[in-house]
Amino acid sequence: MGQKQTAILLFSRSPQEEAATKKFNFRRSQEVVRLLLRHSLRQARKTHLPLFTCYSPQQRGSNFGERLANALEDVFTKGYDNVLVIGNDSPGLSKGLLLKANKALLDGQLVLGPALDGGVYLIGINSATYDRQRFLNLHWETPNLQASWQHYISQKNITVTRLCGLTDIDTVIDLWKFLRHYQTGFIGRQLSACLHRSTSFIAELKANTIPLLQLITFPQYRGPPVLDQEQ
Repeated sequence: MGQKQTAILLFSRSPQEEAATKKFNFRRSQEVVRLLLRHSLRQARKTHLPLFTCYSPQQRGSNFGERLANALEDVFTKGYDNVLVIGNDSPGLSKGLLLKANKALLDGQLVLGPALDGGVYLIGINSATYDRQRFLNLHWETPNLQASWQHYISQKNITVTRLCGLTDIDTVIDLWKFLRHYQTGFIGRQLSACLHRSTSFIAELKANTIPLLQLITFPQYRGPPVLDQEQ
């Protein structure tokens, strides 16, 4: 029997752990994390590719790299040639980006979705180019992750496709910046509705030196958005 082709792996902490790790100190922070997680799941399901999830209780390993490597290998052992790894904190992730990544994977390329903070929001990797030890040696959870991937690529002598850069929501400032520019999209409207008139969210922004004038002129706080069905 021949191997299967591509599966998506969503690798994530629990919403409680994620909110604590990101140091969101406003009320409804776990609800924000859940919205971001549901966005990733929704975009993955829209591709109709097989989807596997690996949350904190299922993860095995003493550090992030080991836990991710073990989860990735679990999908390979199910018979898939390619795995697209995504997380839960990139609201710019879309079905189109996932399908573009899958096409590059099927062409035998490694795929990276660069995050603007130096990390990655997507990894597309083939079982033939996966090297556990080099994978573990990548600079996980640091701003140097993209640079360490370049070393992996050169050592393995493989072709890479890089997708467009996206913002990862790691801090309250990241969340505020995303909402300022993308609040009209479906996920932006959901997040805005969640945070509408949240005094603790505004207080945390002030504590992070966001000028009060910018908060006042932020359309999110001038009236509740109207939610509609996702396109």
